[in-house]
Amino acid sequence: MEKIFNKQWEALTAQLRSWLTPGNLEGLAVDVALSLATLAATFLLVKLLSRLLDRVIKESGQDGEKSRSIVSDNFIRSVRVLLKTLLLYGGYFIAAVIILEIFNVHIISPEDLKSLGIKVLKVIGILVGAKLAVNFGHMAIRQVFAHQEIKKNFLADRRAQTLETLLCSI
Repeated sequence: MEKIFNKQWEALTAQLRSWLTPGNLEGLAVDVALSLATLAATFLLVKLLSRLLDRVIKESGQDGEKSRSIVSDNFIRSVRVLLKTLLLYGGYFIAAVIILEIFNVHIISPEDLKSLGIKVLKVIGILVGAKLAVNFGHMAIRQVFAHQEIKKNFLADRRAQTLETLLCSI
């Protein structure tokens, strides 16, 4: 066990010595500076896009209007949080990949990253589309039952309410 540890330690120190030679020290400093610039640019871009998302995606209650829309405020809030989270982690993931490329460490190819991004966008699109379809269906069902002339007796009103609830749950 001690021999394995010593061999690994020697390999690590040899790698560090090769990085810290005078010729490589300048290259290492440039790589570190590029990495810090990448992180700073990513931070600023994430903050800017996050604020832009807050302006673009607003809840109807924020403007003082309480109109019935296809999309509920909870859904808008959920989408905003989802997009901001994806923006944050996705931005820093891409920054990490760029930093690893700066140091010539190849973990994921650009084609694989592009394929992964397209798949994530498809999944998000399907989820958002499904939620919009469900909200549109609920609104249509409520509109049908709101405009329906229902007798004023108790049983007919209860039946209509039960049917509306059943249709919304479907």
